[in-house]
Amino acid sequence: MLQVKSLHECGDLMPHYVDLIDAVFLAEKSRSGSITSRFPRVFREQNRSGLYVALLDNSVVGSVATSDLTVQRIGCSVQVKMLGLVGVRREYRGQGVGGVLVRSVTKFLRERSDLCVLWTTIPQFYATEGWSSFDEGVVGTWRRSGPCGTVLQAERPWHRVCSIEEIRREFLVELTVRSAEDYRTVPPAVDDVWCLLAGDGKKLQAYALVGERSDTGIVYELVGDRQYFGELWGRVQQRFSCVYVNDSRGSSSYQWFVENAEVEWRRQDLGMWLGCDMAQLSRCPPPHVPFFDRI
Repeated sequence: MLQVKSLHECGDLMPHYVDLIDAVFLAEKSRSGSITSRFPRVFREQNRSGLYVALLDNSVVGSVATSDLTVQRIGCSVQVKMLGLVGVRREYRGQGVGGVLVRSVTKFLRERSDLCVLWTTIPQFYATEGWSSFDEGVVGTWRRSGPCGTVLQAERPWHRVCSIEEIRREFLVELTVRSAEDYRTVPPAVDDVWCLLAGDGKKLQAYALVGERSDTGIVYELVGDRQYFGELWGRVQQRFSCVYVNDSRGSSSYQWFVENAEVEWRRQDLGMWLGCDMAQLSRCPPPHVPFFDRI
């Protein structure tokens, strides 16, 4: 019989949990490293109760991760529970393991959290469990016609946490709360994440968080004074032959890209929410969770 338990109940299964998610999200996609080092927010010791396994005959055959996120808005803070890294061992796929796992965890979340979010390409399934679609996300694509060039002149994000946070607090009206450790996040699609900074010589005024994999780059964030966006974007263009941009409609960076860069855009409606229905979503949209903060 299939059972769903948190690692708080069965912590000795952590190595088997990690083996499964590394196989599903990294090895099967020819990616390196370990998920635990890529998502420090999720796999810290205090979040054991947010990690779930599906057990069949005492073997780990499925996994789900959840993590807490605080979003600061003007005058208030919003607490959000994120769900992600839903994985099923290859030999058990197509047997309903993922469905049982998600239903069980959705039930836990409904009982313990007011607002939850996930991102999926199969919204029909989650809709049957009470999740509602709402996402202001967009993804842009830029390609160069010739070969890419220079080495990216950038730094590790966790080396410049104070600078990044100062810019975020000055220029964002809604921001996710991050610790220094959160800046060690490396989403599975890239091998490294870099921070590019720009300013007037006296003060840093803008930054970009950019993922790198071979000659492909992913811009996760472009934040700050818009007059420095062109400089940062130019440095990204020099390094890569293809760049994807994760953004949201209405953001300052998206508006700048639309006005100043030859980027092709499409909607990225992957977000689904639990704890509010479509009527609520239309009256009071939930916070936008940047791609860099997601699981």
